[in-house]
Amino acid sequence: MALTAAQRRTLNWAALAAAAIAFVWLLGPVLTPFAIGAVLAYALHPLVEMLAARQMPRVLAVVVVEVGAILALAGLVLLIVPILSRELPLINEQAPLLVERINRGVSPWLRKVGIDVSLDPANLRALLLRYLDADQDAAADPRSRRRGSAAASWSASSATSFSSPSSSSFSSSTGRSTCSARSR
Repeated sequence: MALTAAQRRTLNWAALAAAAIAFVWLLGPVLTPFAIGAVLAYALHPLVEMLAARQMPRVLAVVVVEVGAILALAGLVLLIVPILSRELPLINEQAPLLVERINRGVSPWLRKVGIDVSLDPANLRALLLRYLDADQDAAADPRSRRRGSAAASWSASSATSFSSPSSSSFSSSTGRSTCSARSR
């Protein structure tokens, strides 16, 4: 099969894009702090420039802006955490009803398209907990090459802690002992 010059060029660009995406994906844990730093520098630079233009020393302007950003972020966290602590148990109670409502609404439409899918709340919850527990195990084992995340680990512990008060301590302690046994 002979490719035209335009097709070869397109194929080369697609291969280059795939290689770049794979490169960024593999270096994601290393590049993440740099990306966050670049975004923060981009966002906070105008404030530093404004303070420096008002005859404030640049070092002092940077310190003032960074401390202000940290205080604003801390204030935001202090506002959001109590709301989430009240709302997450309610979401946990209402999730099966929401999944059932989505199942009733989406399943007939998907069947018309030719896709037969049924969302079972119990199976979805077990699958989610199993997936999040696997990420937690991968994050605990430094030799693992799987890509676990802190957010997934947090949501796994949150999901088990909101299931019921008596089973949460058993579930999370079982998960921790499994992780510590694997890391030894």
